[in-house]
Amino acid sequence: RLRPLIKKETALNDTHTLEPHNPPDAPPQVLVNTDKRTYAYDYVFGPQDTNAKLYESAVAPLVRHCFNGYNATVFAYGQTGAGQTYTMGSGAASTEPGATEPGIIPRAVDHLFELLESLDADSEQYALHVSYLEIHNEEVRDLLHPAASSAKTNITIREDAAGDIFVHGVREVAVGSREALLACLEAGCDARTTASTLMNEYSSRSHSLCTIRVQRNSPETASTVFSKLRLVDLAGSERAKKTGTAGQRFKESVTINQGLLALGNVISALGDAKGPLIHAGRRVGSCT
Repeated sequence: RLRPLIKKETALNDTHTLEPHNPPDAPPQVLVNTDKRTYAYDYVFGPQDTNAKLYESAVAPLVRHCFNGYNATVFAYGQTGAGQTYTMGSGAASTEPGATEPGIIPRAVDHLFELLESLDADSEQYALHVSYLEIHNEEVRDLLHPAASSAKTNITIREDAAGDIFVHGVREVAVGSREALLACLEAGCDARTTASTLMNEYSSRSHSLCTIRVQRNSPETASTVFSKLRLVDLAGSERAKKTGTAGQRFKESVTINQGLLALGNVISALGDAKGPLIHAGRRVGSCT
């Protein structure tokens, strides 16, 4: 996604170095003006495209799959200041009622409740639980209970006997309405670690992970279906020379880049057809 210029860039008469490029009979592409290279993607959204268009095209199908019992993950990745938090809607302004351009997270919440409320209440019931975490300086923090996790507590990443990864010590909150869920998200956004840098006035200094666990019960068939929708806002990659970070901010930038490098290695391994992690029809090893 190519965001519009921000006020600072407009004041400096800056120009985009990227632009959408959609040649006929070819996949959507991004053109890098400096070296005239193109990169192909499933979707390309220009500065004029809204969060609503992005959501309907690329994210809504995943939410429908989650409703039907499949796990789904959406994450935003890019350089600091590229607009990840704005797109995901993990900033406090995006989750407030009446927000003019809500991002993916509040839109996904509305969409999921629309699907769940369309169920026949006599034949199927549902329950939702939410957790909201951040990874800051390689430590996991519970954004819904920041006071409890501010000190060194027992929030740890573990693996159970079945090979599933889980975060021990993080509490889930049961929510029965979109308003209750959005209130949790707004509280989590307010507790998230942010700071100002030369490249971004409201820079996310941590990776955030919102998990919505969906449970559907059918009394008629005595069956239960579980699924998870994970909505991730990754802190932007950055160079200290450009951001002007020092001290604590510099330490944060190092751990941010380390985390993004690790994620890139995982994605490369998952995409390697020759690698041992690919198993048709099965969850991939201990990666979730």
